[in-house]
Amino acid sequence: MADIQVPITKAKDSVTIDSEALPQEVYEEALKLGLKELSNRGMSKLTKAAFKGDEAALAQACMEQAQKNVEAIMSGKIRFAGKKAKTGESAAVMTEARRLAKNLVKDSIKAAGMKISHVEAKDITAAANELLAADPSLIDKAKANLAEREKTPVPIDIKSLIKESPKLVAKANAANEKKKASLSKTQAGKVAPRAKPKAGVSATAH
Repeated sequence: MADIQVPITKAKDSVTIDSEALPQEVYEEALKLGLKELSNRGMSKLTKAAFKGDEAALAQACMEQAQKNVEAIMSGKIRFAGKKAKTGESAAVMTEARRLAKNLVKDSIKAAGMKISHVEAKDITAAANELLAADPSLIDKAKANLAEREKTPVPIDIKSLIKESPKLVAKANAANEKKKASLSKTQAGKVAPRAKPKAGVSATAH
């Protein structure tokens, strides 16, 4: 995809950059900075205080996390900026997995001596997403939970108690149509990806 939307945080807007028009050295620097960001994820709790000043143990823990990040990068299992990562799992599974992750984050907040009511919901969600990306076992646990629920039928007739809201159905249908239109537009504007530079060879910028 040639055009990349880059968020400008303080402006709450974005700028468009044509990746195909980037000078080779700028492209490589941008790639390096992006991979640096991805490789350093999940290390906010790895601090000197957490390791009681043991810098060697801290460095080892950071490198272990970095290796996990590299594996996630190479397999495509990362958290994507501005959109949800494609996991191949159903919405139900991901909702349950995220619920489990949030509960673990809240437990960690309590263990750290902080009050959950003093932490913004968006920060808890962000931490849960980081945890979910770093611990795929939560997906397996979510699947197991859903499978267990299916074994326990609800002893009431849901359709006799709850009706779908025409307003919400119309809203959902409109959102789906908008998503399809956006996807079609994106697909139509796609171009062949930039070829990766060969090792030891640097392209000349024009």
